[in-house]
Amino acid sequence: MKKRLITALLLIIPFGYALPQNVEIESAIRNSQNIYQGSARFMGMGGAFTALGGDISSISLNPAGVGVYTGMQFVFTPSFHQQTMESTTSLPYNTFTEDALNYKININNAGLIGSYNLKGSAKWKNLNVGLGYNTLHHFNREVQGRNFNRNRSKLNEFVDNANNDRWRNAFEELAWQTYLMRYDSTFAEYWSFVSDEFNYKDTTSNTDVIDGVNQHQSVVNSGNLGEYFIAAGANYNNKLYVGLSIGIQRVKFSYKSTYTESEQGNQVPDFQSMNFQQYEDHSGTGYNFKIGAIYKPLDFLRIGAAFHSPTFFNNLEYGWYNQMTASFDNGDNPSLQSNDRNFAFQLTTPSKLIGGVAAKIGDIGMISADYERLDYSNARLDEKEGNAYPEHVQDNDSIQNILGVAHNLRLGGELKFNTFYLRGGYAFYGSPFSDAYEDYQSARVMYSGGIGYREKGFFVDLTYVTSSYTAEENLFTTVPGFSEIDLKNNRIILTAGFRF
Repeated sequence: MKKRLITALLLIIPFGYALPQNVEIESAIRNSQNIYQGSARFMGMGGAFTALGGDISSISLNPAGVGVYTGMQFVFTPSFHQQTMESTTSLPYNTFTEDALNYKININNAGLIGSYNLKGSAKWKNLNVGLGYNTLHHFNREVQGRNFNRNRSKLNEFVDNANNDRWRNAFEELAWQTYLMRYDSTFAEYWSFVSDEFNYKDTTSNTDVIDGVNQHQSVVNSGNLGEYFIAAGANYNNKLYVGLSIGIQRVKFSYKSTYTESEQGNQVPDFQSMNFQQYEDHSGTGYNFKIGAIYKPLDFLRIGAAFHSPTFFNNLEYGWYNQMTASFDNGDNPSLQSNDRNFAFQLTTPSKLIGGVAAKIGDIGMISADYERLDYSNARLDEKEGNAYPEHVQDNDSIQNILGVAHNLRLGGELKFNTFYLRGGYAFYGSPFSDAYEDYQSARVMYSGGIGYREKGFFVDLTYVTSSYTAEENLFTTVPGFSEIDLKNNRIILTAGFRF
């Protein structure tokens, strides 16, 4: 039961139209979780830069990192993302698999760092200012599944809902308007050719008249959570680095679900196929601040710590519409789209504490480690003023009960060979759910390796990152069980930088 509840929450976007507040709970998880996508050097070392600094991506972890710079620098990082997916849907009589492959090109970060010597102070060496953009989380994801269903059509669901007065304008209404679902005034009930064929048996042989229907589901997510920042940091006697940043986070998330169902052969009268599409767009802007410090108790050792304030999203906008298309034996192809619907709400994400340590290994390299604590249960939803929706008391209670503390760990190392560098990294991002719901875990593990080349006025870095995980998701509402989804993500990240 726990696994089903958590999976339902993860699938709020695909199947939660009737409960808008569920969409908001899912948004709280998505906008609170940072799976950092930074420069090639940052990613090559697993993102373990809280105690290192000196990289534009590190500013989103610890703004004290901007104080480590000793000159001006411009950095730009594009990345190439490949995802492979295999889904398995098991039914009592067969197991069905589906594969998918997709590609994306993203911008991980870009920014400019300025460094100014403080000649009038013996202890304060320099004051640095950073301005740029870092990607905090990519949402790119595509999942597909298929099955041949001998027991239930999507139209069974629509008909059952209509006959029990559970009409949803963008579901049953579309099926009704496209003639996939019809009304029998004699028996005062709704029906469809497909559902009737499933419910009817040949009385002479007691067998189903219809063998089944082909069903296919595709879910495509895209977008990202990014942060525009302005940061200031200072260097005190080459021992202590302090920093402060103000961040403007921008989230853009799009969702498209395409469900298709078609007959096998020509077994259903006046029906060939149906296509049901669901579209969503989420967007909003939030604001936060971060403070941090890096201290060098010994020449080879650095200790870093940072505090991230909550991010205040004052206007998260959610819009959606659905579309239904039918195909009949007589050649008719009616299609109808629902009205656009939208509402807005507010979200406050949890604050965050990060600690890190880094050690220099002579002149040949360094190792570093980060620990990050994030309590997802502290996320809070609120109404957007003027929005005619109930308060989020129940949603916030659910957040406190279901979500918990995540422990994130990042490890990295770098070896130096004159002007060339070799790097390796590991990152673990814990599940946002509480221990009571450990039946479903959504932790992420990432492995990375990279190389770099550095000259006085120029540097270039290249990194490969791979991660994989398995999830159980309810791809088909017509299937009693869950589909097993195996996902593997591969990224190639390239950073070019110039020093002035």
